[in-house]
Amino acid sequence: MKMKSVGSFSSARSQAGLNLVELMVASAIGLLIMMAILTLYLNVSRTNDEMARTNALIENGRFAVQILQKDLTHAGFWDGFVPEFDDLTSGAGSFSLDMSALGITAETGAYPAIPERPTGVPDPCRPYAEWGRTASSPDSATKLIHRNNLLGIPVQAYDTAPATCDIDNQQANTDLLVVRYADTCVASTASGSACPDVDGELYFQNSWCTQDNFGVAQDADATGITLAALAASDSNYYNGMRVYVVNGSGVGQAREILDYEGATRKAIVSPWATVPAVGATYYIPSYILDTSGFNLKSGSTCIDAAPKRRFISNIYYIRDYAVNPGDGVPTLMRSSFGVPSGGGDPEQLSAQALVEGVEGFRVELGIDEVSKAGTSEDVDYTERVAWTDSDNKTTATNRGDGSPDRFIRCPTANRAADTTAPSTEPAASVCTADDLEDVVAVKLYVLVRSRERTNGYVDTKTYTLGTTTLGPFNDGFKRHVFSSTVRLNNVSGRRETP
Repeated sequence: MKMKSVGSFSSARSQAGLNLVELMVASAIGLLIMMAILTLYLNVSRTNDEMARTNALIENGRFAVQILQKDLTHAGFWDGFVPEFDDLTSGAGSFSLDMSALGITAETGAYPAIPERPTGVPDPCRPYAEWGRTASSPDSATKLIHRNNLLGIPVQAYDTAPATCDIDNQQANTDLLVVRYADTCVASTASGSACPDVDGELYFQNSWCTQDNFGVAQDADATGITLAALAASDSNYYNGMRVYVVNGSGVGQAREILDYEGATRKAIVSPWATVPAVGATYYIPSYILDTSGFNLKSGSTCIDAAPKRRFISNIYYIRDYAVNPGDGVPTLMRSSFGVPSGGGDPEQLSAQALVEGVEGFRVELGIDEVSKAGTSEDVDYTERVAWTDSDNKTTATNRGDGSPDRFIRCPTANRAADTTAPSTEPAASVCTADDLEDVVAVKLYVLVRSRERTNGYVDTKTYTLGTTTLGPFNDGFKRHVFSSTVRLNNVSGRRETP
């Protein structure tokens, strides 16, 4: 047998490992894949961050507008009480209710010839202690006037915070909005109540008892009037209210009730110009806006206490920082009227932050100055309501119809057109009480920006907020304008007729 030599077992062996070139090529391919994955991750991360900023911007804008809308929807709600000048039954020639139990008929009764109306623009930050504390104080008349102005003007707007308001760091070129109403829930002492009855808070109470409001005088003298036998029997019941003589001798007079003795039904008033005669018809718009003395009644029996609701007065404005002064994040703020945490009389409290990133805020008020008959020159709240047809009473010729006829801004002072960058604004004039008592709608414009800058982005846009144009800002923040028109249901609705 032929044997193979040892050399026959040596054959070509397969190559093992990589040479340097192959290793470098593999490494380069791996690096490219890693770079692609890293780039994809960074792009996705940047996109997610930008989407988060955009979503936050949209969410903040919608939330800010919703807060303002909700508050404005309640503006002018006074639990059934209608300011005299805005009551279409006022001056109708007869009472709209059955007064036969009080000895008053359609022929002998009429509402005041000159309705009570706002006499001035109320100071939104005036503390309760300066209203005039009691009916016998020297400031009682001022208190009555101030309360009347508050109820007759539920919405105000400014371009600069009034000097009496403790508002610092207001964002430049932004407006301030004031909204007032009675809380939508009734104050209660029950445990766990959503609206607890808090001692010292300011509440509104409206009388739902007819006999409290109307009657025929039993007697009168130079400084007093004895109300009907069915009038309230509680002393001080009418203190601080106003009594009108609407029929008989002394008709057309209105006097503040300084004191009231329930047992005798006698109301002490400031001196009459003409002493009302026995049998003269009187009218007392009965409501209480105070911290105590809530004795008004409700129901057909006038036994149960009328509900009381907390007085709401909110001020909205933009502060130029969010947490710390100088952080540069503009923020929507709200200051409410209430009792300070340390106790004391109600006042406008320190503002609380609501929404960050709100940079611009413009408010335009819708003025109702044209009657349903289509005439503006005849709208006059100093006169009794006049109707085209006194029988059906569907078209008042000297009252608004509840629809806005024009929109205005309310600057702090008259000024010429502003052409200074970054905004342009036409000339404007101060809003008067005559303007503000006719506000039936509000246009809101809110400019919201992202909290953080976007790398590589420059904002060269301009933004229109009503009559105002803002920008370009030429920075890295993204912005968006949100707007809404809100109807003041409680004011507009009571002016509408079929």
